[in-house]
Amino acid sequence: MSKVKVEVSESAKGWIERFQYKDDANKERTVIQRIISYVIDNWVGEFISDTEAKDMLITLSNADNIIKSLGE
Repeated sequence: MSKVKVEVSESAKGWIERFQYKDDANKERTVIQRIISYVIDNWVGEFISDTEAKDMLITLSNADNIIKSLGE
C-alpha cells in the first residue's frame, strides 16, 4: 500500500496531534456528546428551531467523528 502525503495548516497539525492521544480525544468527545444532549433537550423543549438544531447536531456529530478517527 502506498502512502499519501497530505499537507495541512499549522493549526490543523496541532489539532490532529492533540487528538491522537486517546485521553484527550475521549475528553473532547465527552464534552461534544454533552452538548449534543443539551441541543436535543432544547430542541425537544422547542427553545430552538428545527433547522438550528439540525445544523448544530450535524456539526457536533462531524466534529465527534473526526476526533474519533484521529484517535484510531
